[in-house]
Amino acid sequence: MLSDVGTGGLTLVTDRLVPVGALLTVVTSTGTVQWLKGKRRLALLAPLSVVSVIGIVGVTRVAKPGSPWARYRYDDDRMGQARARFGGPVAPSRPSRAGPTPLATAGFATVLVGVVAGVPLGAATSFVGGVLMAHALLARAGRQTSRLVCTVVIGVAALAEAMLVAIDLPARGTLPGAVTTLVVAAGVGVSWLPSARSADVDEAASITEDARS
Repeated sequence: MLSDVGTGGLTLVTDRLVPVGALLTVVTSTGTVQWLKGKRRLALLAPLSVVSVIGIVGVTRVAKPGSPWARYRYDDDRMGQARARFGGPVAPSRPSRAGPTPLATAGFATVLVGVVAGVPLGAATSFVGGVLMAHALLARAGRQTSRLVCTVVIGVAALAEAMLVAIDLPARGTLPGAVTTLVVAAGVGVSWLPSARSADVDEAASITEDARS
């Protein structure tokens, strides 16, 4: 069991790194969502507040109106609640609020499955799972920056897993981590695929921009 600690692929669910990976996933999820909601002070305190009422409230309560979370995920009613709670400028209307594309939804689901599987298997994705899941939600809503974040994060994780597999071949302990990392990579890749709805949204946005000008 100790020989597998540094490999990224654990053979036993009861291994010490399993609860550590799960805890870090929860911590990074809480901190990343708080940061994307514009609550940066709570995000910096995520390791301390994740098991407290403060951490739960920071994740579940309304985001600040100027935050990426509000701009890409809130409809007009929810945005009105955010402005009533925090004040601030009115966010511009986005055609993507009609809903995420099926491909983006499939991509997020694949990322979620990979991260959840990575926790008991000890994959590298369990340690960065919170960042991936939070940004995958915004990538699903059409935020290009979040797509780039997911791509960079999973690229680094995939490179690390590839190095571990190469170093520890032919040990089987590295394979679960590599497989779950590839699953998450597939989900990130799906989020980049074009779809008919995204093309329609781009066309609607360009028509709206032309009408305003």
